[in-house]
Amino acid sequence: MLKPFEQYVLKYQDMVYNIAWHVTRNQHDAEDIAQESFVRAFEHFTDFSTGEPPKSWLCTVTLNLCRDWLRRQKPVLSGEEKDYRGGGQAADQPEERAAVKEALNALDPESRLLVVLFHLEGFSHKEISEMTGMPISMIKNRLFRARKKMKEILMAEGLRR
Repeated sequence: MLKPFEQYVLKYQDMVYNIAWHVTRNQHDAEDIAQESFVRAFEHFTDFSTGEPPKSWLCTVTLNLCRDWLRRQKPVLSGEEKDYRGGGQAADQPEERAAVKEALNALDPESRLLVVLFHLEGFSHKEISEMTGMPISMIKNRLFRARKKMKEILMAEGLRR
């Protein structure tokens, strides 16, 4: 039988890792951020009425750690091999999946994060607003622009109509 915190980690580890990976695009850094997110969750595990930190709280912690990571980075283009742990709505064919991943990676980190939270992790505009502190209208606008840019990239590659 798993302990409550172990169950919590198992329930949310892929989501936390995916958010961190989509910001860092680096397996090692994403794992570090995910680990630190769960360390903080462990420290506050019994502070909540449900007995565990809610999903939105954990995402907010992860987002803040990602922002800290971004502030420490120099702007570089990464050609590293990607390690995304599935989930979300993927394209049907491997080449389409790769093209969508490439289009997603072409976005700026903030837009990429919003797309991941909304489309891959399934958060609502309101939940994303609560996590990021952005107004809902700004989130909708940035998502619209991000989808438009991704569509342009995919159309240039001949994958979308």
